[in-house]
Amino acid sequence: MPQHPPSTCANPRNPDNPSGTVSGLNYKYYQSIAGNNWCDATGLASQSTTSTGNVANFSLAPKQRESDFGFEYTGFIDIPAEGNYTFYLNSDDESRLYIGIQQVVAHAGCHGTLPNGQEPSGQICLKAGKHALKVLFSQGGGGYGLEVQWQGPNIGKQTIANDRLSRAAGGGCTPPAAPSLSASPTSINAGQSSTLSASGCGGTVAWSTGQTGNSITVSPAQTTTYTATCSESGCVSGNGNVTITVNGGGGGCATGNFNGHLDYVDCANFGG
Repeated sequence: MPQHPPSTCANPRNPDNPSGTVSGLNYKYYQSIAGNNWCDATGLASQSTTSTGNVANFSLAPKQRESDFGFEYTGFIDIPAEGNYTFYLNSDDESRLYIGIQQVVAHAGCHGTLPNGQEPSGQICLKAGKHALKVLFSQGGGGYGLEVQWQGPNIGKQTIANDRLSRAAGGGCTPPAAPSLSASPTSINAGQSSTLSASGCGGTVAWSTGQTGNSITVSPAQTTTYTATCSESGCVSGNGNVTITVNGGGGGCATGNFNGHLDYVDCANFGG
């Protein structure tokens, strides 16, 4: 089986690297779906769970009937080296795979499984470490099945091994993905401010400054890296981070409000 050679890639995703994980995956099992449409696994999110538990891998064994059921599997995948990773899904009926909040691949709709090599795939650039992983699966009528495979640097196409999967220990709690942080502007002069924003968190964002919220304003005196976590249903993510560069100098440059006419002065372009 061909392998992807070791390589770097553009904009690799940072790992979540949670603490206190154990082997396996957490799952939620459903026997209802939005609109009774078992061809769209995203409809599971709005439904009440029938049961929860954990499995060693992506197993359908906990199902309680042969049709009209679904699973949400959550946990982490341990990436051994930075590079491009390809994920494959082959299912009967629908399945979707996410790394963090990004959907990487979907085998969408109601259908049977496909011959090996014809299944849908998707690629994502990842740094080494543990990344949040979610797989949705829904089954209507007829046959059923789910296969999740991957391929990457020095890893030929294969089923994801049990020892590459982990979950949050206790209570079926899986930490959410770390929030994605941005700054505007990313470079300032001393005395200026920058707005930090967090996205991808459905709960509460907590910043290293002690503030909470999706957006805060900071005025660092020197180049500073800020971090933030996402808390959802009592589970806390790993850190997202963003750096504000404070340029040297800046003397004689003013910021603020001048007679109600000027709210901000760009020190880099302010003459005088």
